[in-house]
Amino acid sequence: MCRAIPIGYECRRLLGLARVFRRWSETEALTAIGLLRVGNVIELDAPLALAAARLGADLKLPLADSVVLAMAQRSEALLWTQDSDFEGLANVRYRAHRAG
Repeated sequence: MCRAIPIGYECRRLLGLARVFRRWSETEALTAIGLLRVGNVIELDAPLALAAARLGADLKLPLADSVVLAMAQRSEALLWTQDSDFEGLANVRYRAHRAG
């Protein structure tokens, strides 16, 4: 039995906390983190996992990326990213990460 788990968006949010605190004041960081909590948790069920596997195979995407894309497609969401693996895909807005 699968449980609803925070994947993709939530995992990246948690992994990025240290970076946020290094770049911004604590007040700015806490404000940004609060805004990230507005999102929804999507259950990674069997149909979604199958859709992600198909996307991964068809588009040659890494596993995590294919899950994020499948979740966005299921939600009919526009996916905004700085991950170049998504560049040129439908319903994705890619913006290159600025160095520095």
